[in-house]
Amino acid sequence: MTSLTLDTEKIEILILNGHNEKAAEDIFSFVEDYSNYNNKDLIYRCFSLLNLICNKSPSISLRTVNYIPLFINDTNSWIRLITLEI
Repeated sequence: MTSLTLDTEKIEILILNGHNEKAAEDIFSFVEDYSNYNNKDLIYRCFSLLNLICNKSPSISLRTVNYIPLFINDTNSWIRLITLEI
C-alpha cells in the first residue's frame, strides 16, 4: 500500500475559494489511507482543516463524524484535542 500526500496549501486555497466539498474529498482521501496514520502532523492538519469547513455542509459534517472515533483516543494529545473540538 502506498501512502498519499496531502498538499495543505492547495486545500487551504480550495477552502478560501469556497470549494469546501472538493477540499473535504481530498482530506478524506488522505485520512482513509491507513498507511498515513503514522503521519501525526498531517492527520492533525487534516482535522484542523475539516474543523474550518465541517459546519458548511451537512455531508461534510456527517462524514467527518465517522472518522472521529478512529482518532478520539489517539495517543497524540493534539489530535485528541482537535477531534474533540469538531
